[in-house]
Amino acid sequence: MNRKINKLIFTILLFFLFCLHDACSFEEQIVLGLQDNWKDFISLSHIVKKEGKWGTYDLILEDAEKHVTKNTDILIHFNSRHLFDETGNYKITSDNAMIHKKDYVYGNGSGLFEQNMHTIYITPTDGALFKTGTLWGDFTLQFWMKPHTLGDSEIILSWTGLRRNNSDLFDQSIRCTLSGRTCHWEFINFFLPVTGKQYKVELSGITPLLPGKWHLHMIRYNSTNGLLEYLVDGIPEAVQYTTEDYKEGNSVNLPYIGNLLPGELRIGEYFTGLIDEFSITEEFADNTVMGKYAGIIGKGITRAFDTRHTGSFFTKISATYMKPDETEIYFYYRTADILHLWNELDTEWIQFQPGETFNDTVRGRYIQILVELYPDGAYSKTPALSRITVVYEPDLPPPPPPDIVAVPGNQKVILTWQPVNYQDVAGYEIYFGERPGYYNGKNSIHGDSPIDVGNINKFEITGLENGKIYYFTIVAYDNSPIPHKSIFSKEVYARPSGLLQ
Repeated sequence: MNRKINKLIFTILLFFLFCLHDACSFEEQIVLGLQDNWKDFISLSHIVKKEGKWGTYDLILEDAEKHVTKNTDILIHFNSRHLFDETGNYKITSDNAMIHKKDYVYGNGSGLFEQNMHTIYITPTDGALFKTGTLWGDFTLQFWMKPHTLGDSEIILSWTGLRRNNSDLFDQSIRCTLSGRTCHWEFINFFLPVTGKQYKVELSGITPLLPGKWHLHMIRYNSTNGLLEYLVDGIPEAVQYTTEDYKEGNSVNLPYIGNLLPGELRIGEYFTGLIDEFSITEEFADNTVMGKYAGIIGKGITRAFDTRHTGSFFTKISATYMKPDETEIYFYYRTADILHLWNELDTEWIQFQPGETFNDTVRGRYIQILVELYPDGAYSKTPALSRITVVYEPDLPPPPPPDIVAVPGNQKVILTWQPVNYQDVAGYEIYFGERPGYYNGKNSIHGDSPIDVGNINKFEITGLENGKIYYFTIVAYDNSPIPHKSIFSKEVYARPSGLLQ
């Protein structure tokens, strides 16, 4: 008696839980960001991770720090005390190099110079423009500078060399010095005249520099017409032509590194202030667009998250982020029931507003998220993304039908069961066989096991063999594109007989 009571209580409790499951939404979440360090992003383009105000990492725009291209001769970032040329064309040594980690333009540091204390020495190797005996074409030399004192005769950059013309020897030099709060550039015997004589070119800025303010300084040269130009923050300050009479239209004197001295380039020898992003490229560069995030658009794509159930309902995607004025973050999702590649889907991206509630059509087993980050119009500010939360209801399989009854007849068995009280039950499958737990029955009029009987709760299986015992179980399935099936119901049995109707 107790066993029957316990079985009845268990059946009632199971039925109650299934009804509760049907009445309530069992929401689950996928959380990106916070403590996981955004590990689920399989692609981050122009996006970096930076510690945010929550003590975890935010996604922000990568700044416009330069990268090596085929035209790059030298590139120094000043991000660490271990200074090196990104191209490998130059060997760099220094007198106790200092890096300022709180004041820089790009990357995460700038070179700190105090007069005659932290000079950087740059020695060319094979393939470098400053290698002895090298004839130059177009070039652009540029760096960011933040002077502290603007003292006259401070030397920002210098280079010395030596060239021979027949029996004559000529000293060569390049110098960039401060004078009257502007930069003065001097090129002595650097541009090789056809006549073989001494030749000097000078350029001076006209706009007074301000102490404690960053400016981009650029020298660019066009070897076709001999145009040598000095720009500050992309604005021309001085122009000269490297021709015999310094006028456009005559034969051009090209840059040439003499073959008698190795020629060492020095940065910050007698300078007090900060320098960042020093580079020389073999090109006449276009005016640089100013701004920390100039030309940068960030894009990040997550892996495909698996809810483990086809047709799961994605109810909402929320996000925690900061958008300074004029910046923007766009969010997209795509869902599918089948993976296209190992970790991607091939459905269309759909844009959404974080926090909005989706309709019932946003379904699938898998979901993938795409974010795009945009700077402001001045390229000085970046949005910051701290967290993304995907809320979904897994489309769980229905419970098996209860209260199955098997009534034997003549070469048949009549099965009845209680309908499953579940929101999207689409039908039932009957499994049968000749041994308990083995449902591989064959030769019924309706086909082999299992038999899909549709959404009914009574079915007569005919074409069975009288005198043989058969075992039955029933599975419910839902209306998902790839149906979810319940577990097997309890097993029942019956033995057809010719003595029965």
